[in-house]
Amino acid sequence: MSGGPPTQPMAPGPQTLADGRYHLHRRLGAGGMGIVVQATDTRLGREVAVKLLADNLAADEVARERFLHEARAAAKLSDPHVVQVHDVDEESGRPYLVMELVAGSSLGDVLSIEGPLPPDEVADVAADALAGIGQAHDAGLLHRDLKPGNLLRRPDGLVKVTDFGVAKAADSPELTNVGMVVGTGPYLAPERVQGQPATVRTDLYALGATLYELLTGRHPDEDPTFEGLDDGVPANLSHLLDRLLAHDPQLRPASARAALALLAGEFDVSTQTFLAAEAPPPPSPVVDADTDPAAGRAPTGAAAPAAAAAAPRSTDHEGDAPTRASNLSWGLVVAAAVALLLVALAFQVLRGEGDDLTPTGVERTDDPADTARNLAEWLQERAGQ
Repeated sequence: MSGGPPTQPMAPGPQTLADGRYHLHRRLGAGGMGIVVQATDTRLGREVAVKLLADNLAADEVARERFLHEARAAAKLSDPHVVQVHDVDEESGRPYLVMELVAGSSLGDVLSIEGPLPPDEVADVAADALAGIGQAHDAGLLHRDLKPGNLLRRPDGLVKVTDFGVAKAADSPELTNVGMVVGTGPYLAPERVQGQPATVRTDLYALGATLYELLTGRHPDEDPTFEGLDDGVPANLSHLLDRLLAHDPQLRPASARAALALLAGEFDVSTQTFLAAEAPPPPSPVVDADTDPAAGRAPTGAAAPAAAAAAPRSTDHEGDAPTRASNLSWGLVVAAAVALLLVALAFQVLRGEGDDLTPTGVERTDDPADTARNLAEWLQERAGQ
């Protein structure tokens, strides 16, 4: 949670939690789900934010269990765009969760103090928020209450999403009337207003409403045609808002990852397909040049630069390498043939047989060793011709 203003003094109540481990200092904010206070983790020596579940929710067993379940699920998330949950516990029957303390302010505070953000900043917020909620959705965790107050921006501009799953605690029959849904009105998707359950697409609608407000200072239902968008809004951001805020949920991206690709111009909502490759192409299979006629062909198209880069750099003497290799191969064949012939003839000479096999010009002597030497000299002369 944010460690920036506004802050209020602690109200009367417990000043420590977990047998004195967490010392509570000041209240950072309050809402329908509970209050958030800044505290010191005395065991680890760091400042943290503690969210205490509201009294009416803590008194409901179903709400308590949902809060604890969702908080433990959120604690498993580890992403720079999500506020990290460090601890989940109860104090006198009142559940609480301990989170990282984010230096900076919520975008709700920024909006109320500074007004709408420039389009390029809103695009950055969209990218960070989509990355964060995408990680949560992949883990099976919905937010249910995305709004500017649940987006925290650090001084370096990084945006973190907080309060994942906290709103689920209030979805209890004992706490809601028939037809009543949990969430913040201007950010509720049309199907949620009609009582349908929360989904990935309802989270995306809420984010779209949040981004629209950050960009214009108004809620989408106050300007449903988007005619008030400034001409300086990038086309991709405008198209993203148009899709996220579609009344028909099927016209919205099916995932945060798809919405992020849409922002980058790499996703077609009408077909729900990615325009860019989702993964690098697999490596080319190893082929045998002797059996695959395509092997050994020069690469063409996009593969050519990669093949050229992978090839070893040539030297001044590599141009005649194929000729040398060919000559060497034939030389070995000739040498092997000569050696076999020499052995065969020598064997017959040594046995005193095969006079007719002795080539003309080879002097035979009574000493077989001399005759073999004469034969070898004759073969060498023939090989050199």
